[in-house]
Amino acid sequence: MLPLATWACGFAELDSDPLKILRKSILKVFSRSFLCDTPPCVALEVLGWQYDPLFACDWSVLRVIVRFHAKEPSWFEHCPLTFLAKQWKVLIPGATSLLRRLNWTASHCGNFLRRVDEYGAQRVFELGVDGLPILQEWLRDVHHRNIFNMCGRVQKSLRRLDDDRLARGLQLPGPPPKSPNASCVFEGHRCMWDENSSRDMRHAALATGCSFWSCNAGMQIQDGHPRSFCLCGGLQPSRVHLLWVCPHTADLRDGVPSPVDRVEERLFAKVVHERPAAPSSSIFVHFVADVTRFLDRALQGDKHIFVATDGAAKHGVAAFSVVIPSVNFAAATGPSGEDQTPFRAELDALGVVCKAACALSKHGVTGDITLVTDCISAMSTFDTSDSSRPLLALLLRRWKRRASAMGLHVHLFWVPAHDRIVPHWKPHPLASEAQLRAWNRRADSMAGECRATRSLGSNLQSWHDARVAARNWEMMAIRSCAAVTERCKSFLDSL
Repeated sequence: MLPLATWACGFAELDSDPLKILRKSILKVFSRSFLCDTPPCVALEVLGWQYDPLFACDWSVLRVIVRFHAKEPSWFEHCPLTFLAKQWKVLIPGATSLLRRLNWTASHCGNFLRRVDEYGAQRVFELGVDGLPILQEWLRDVHHRNIFNMCGRVQKSLRRLDDDRLARGLQLPGPPPKSPNASCVFEGHRCMWDENSSRDMRHAALATGCSFWSCNAGMQIQDGHPRSFCLCGGLQPSRVHLLWVCPHTADLRDGVPSPVDRVEERLFAKVVHERPAAPSSSIFVHFVADVTRFLDRALQGDKHIFVATDGAAKHGVAAFSVVIPSVNFAAATGPSGEDQTPFRAELDALGVVCKAACALSKHGVTGDITLVTDCISAMSTFDTSDSSRPLLALLLRRWKRRASAMGLHVHLFWVPAHDRIVPHWKPHPLASEAQLRAWNRRADSMAGECRATRSLGSNLQSWHDARVAARNWEMMAIRSCAAVTERCKSFLDSL
């Protein structure tokens, strides 16, 4: 169904109202798993945002922008020059309205998308160079906030009338004012949904069930009926009462910190911040110059040299290393942009050596450089035009090709990572297996140490710790809710 709505996105725009109706219809399809009061913000996080028509249409437009900028369509050769001179900002009608709605901007040349994050920092995405998951996360954060800010059960009090007979929940404030800061990603909910097949646990992961109404669904229960009372004697117990207030379930919430706002009380979720920018890498230019200088020195002593490279990433911080064994050179640095993935780090490591080789070839340096790497995916970038980062791959192939054309040939050789034994793998004819694995270990160690140093004390490290704490709290609350549901059902069955 969604492909029918998104196939022409970017060139034909759909009104948001039909898409919202379609979203409700899609969620209704899952009514056997989702109760009627399941909050859409939780349901879409558990299902996956690809099932949200509004998100799918926006994402389709962004993919068209990147694809159009990074790789010319095959039909371009049949177009007049007046058409080819136009940028995607003109050729894709839906692009401008989408960027305006997202509060993003495009650079004058169309190479970059920019936005200002909640910390006031400018974030930059380079089309065709940075990975699409970065852009998808940006868009997901926007939709997180939009749908979260429409969640009535946390934006409004909705507390039942002041009646001491009613088994009500806590009286807590709402979430922070509508701002970029107020958002939930429901990571704990996703974990509990994926890991458990228990009906009660899945309902708890969706912040549903566990109430007078769900436990008596389909029954006409009148006031005063035994099933209308809570374990503590209160009337018509709500979910938040059973979980957070009822003294007869206090042991089931033992160890779970009490909620501080309606988000935690009613959605079992923590408000979290968006991912901050990665630490800057101001020494990148000097790093390339150092690699170039030591490559030159190594090639003066031997016309065939080995260079080992590796990349590492963890918690959104990446680093890569270059090792030239013949001159005892080993150094590492980190990518300076948004793309801090292991694959991008591997590509940057190979790219630094190819760029240095291209620069040296222009000065008449000749010979052979064998790049030793443990990343097959990065190696394949040199052999195919179908890459997840097409413009970066094109640049790498161009440097390698130009260097080879001038007599400085760059070869790629794969070595299994972490001393892994691979049947039928053979070492390079000019190096022993022990040498190749030692060079790879040194490159791996250098990249890992650099990544750890960049992470130390960074905003990303504290952000990751906060996200882990939020996920753990959400999982504890969900487990408690499922246990409370089981006890409540046992109580009702005993009547």
